[in-house]
Amino acid sequence: MATAGETPLQHAAQLVAAKQQADSKFPELSELLHASSSSDYEVAIPAEWQVVARQRMVALPDALFEQYDLLECRCFMGLFPEIQRAWITVDHRLFLWNYEDESDFYTFEDQEQIIVSVALVQPRRGVFVDAIKHVLVVATPLEVMLLGVGHDPGRGAGRGAGGEVTLYATQISVPADGVAMTSIVGTGDGRVFMAGNDGGMYEFAYQAEDGWLTKKARKVNLTSTVASYFIPTFLAQKRDTAAVAMAADDERRLLYVLLQDASIKVYWLGADGAGFVLAHHHRTIGNSAALLCPQSNEGSASPFEIVSIHVIPTRESRTLGLVAVTGGGSRLYFSTVMRTQRYYGAPAGAAAAAAAAAAPREPDVFELVHVRLPPELRTVLGSAGGARPVLNVHAALSTGGTVLLAHTWSEDHDCIVGAAPACAQILGRAARQPRASMSELWAAQQVEGRTWAIAEISRADQAPQSLSDLATVSGAPTRAFAVLTNAGITVLEQQRPVDMLRAMLAHPALQDAHVKEFVATYGLDESCAMCYTLLCEDAAPVGMQVLA
Repeated sequence: MATAGETPLQHAAQLVAAKQQADSKFPELSELLHASSSSDYEVAIPAEWQVVARQRMVALPDALFEQYDLLECRCFMGLFPEIQRAWITVDHRLFLWNYEDESDFYTFEDQEQIIVSVALVQPRRGVFVDAIKHVLVVATPLEVMLLGVGHDPGRGAGRGAGGEVTLYATQISVPADGVAMTSIVGTGDGRVFMAGNDGGMYEFAYQAEDGWLTKKARKVNLTSTVASYFIPTFLAQKRDTAAVAMAADDERRLLYVLLQDASIKVYWLGADGAGFVLAHHHRTIGNSAALLCPQSNEGSASPFEIVSIHVIPTRESRTLGLVAVTGGGSRLYFSTVMRTQRYYGAPAGAAAAAAAAAAPREPDVFELVHVRLPPELRTVLGSAGGARPVLNVHAALSTGGTVLLAHTWSEDHDCIVGAAPACAQILGRAARQPRASMSELWAAQQVEGRTWAIAEISRADQAPQSLSDLATVSGAPTRAFAVLTNAGITVLEQQRPVDMLRAMLAHPALQDAHVKEFVATYGLDESCAMCYTLLCEDAAPVGMQVLA
């Protein structure tokens, strides 16, 4: 109720401002993961309270299956969500499949060598025409070439979904010299890094034509020494351990490299992004994880298996920079900030914003600071003979607070385990305790085939994702994810609380107990706000009268 001398409009404005301020105080990731380990999860019950829900399944086109029958040597596949395409290589042929249009695909077979890896990266400024929005890097054992990629989201074949993609021959290539590039990654300013199966780190350096004495492109060995050029191959020392994955952090100017021995190297690219210096090499991740979380038995494996690595943006955490997903489903959180700064010297408010905007600096440390154990799967996956089911993860995605793990269910099916912050529980703990701790909702979704890649389906107008989905209940669109398997693509949608409420109210057998549990979980204010959002939609759920 408005106070004396205060108009109802002023009172409403103050109320909105207070709620916005409360939303901005949602704990960041490092504050929620302040202990050495955690394992608190909430099972998504009833069925409508799913973290991710299956939207549709798009089968691979028959033409691609026919090409697979011609396979002689190697086949790979992955996702390019930036252009809404999946990519498939069959020996020397590359196919770009429009999974939004379902039948439209592009074939590239202008070279005869077996393709060993591909990547979609940002172009260097001033090198290509404006129509080229991305650069496709195609690596074979003999050469690595660049193809310009034009993408017009407003045009396309069939229903127009997925837009139109055009490939341009750039005539830019470098010799591979028999080295198979196992991983390729690009930075925001157009640098292209490649990890070879010989253990070397390379850069595909290219530029615009600038006179006939200037070389347009070259392959730079970033990890070799001057002496290595004068030592015969048979006298050379043992090769370095090859990399299996890389991740570039444009905000902190870092390049993370995951090696086959489950160690991680951190390269500092300089404040201007033009450098390349080995800053840290963490060789004992398994031992560190076992010390932080003795109840986990993953550290006993040799070597400690890491499936994938993912950069944590500064908007989610100022001190945690990388998360690694293990084969057992655990998440390992790493920091490049010294312990004293993490706990005592971390800036807050305006100081934090100013620190984030400051020029990046070389990391002081690179250490494992938190182990998050996987959820208990007995209730969903079941167990044989009373044994505790164990996750067998072979692909993963961690972005915007959401994690998706591809667990091997059977020879023909995978199970996607999804987890996201339980915002209501976290806020409730923050109100009762000095420090909140992480709690996540989780659920599992079965998909057909074996998972090759998982990616978020990005939208041109999509804003950066907040850890608290209660703060964006009506302003942000529902997030969608593509799961690529050898059977096709399964599209999953993350269920916000308002989506869970919509599904629950639309259920024919709506239970009053479920509605009361939902209101008790999210509170009366949040539940009323969600109901208002649903009432403003074109088609409100039939069960809305239950909450009237």
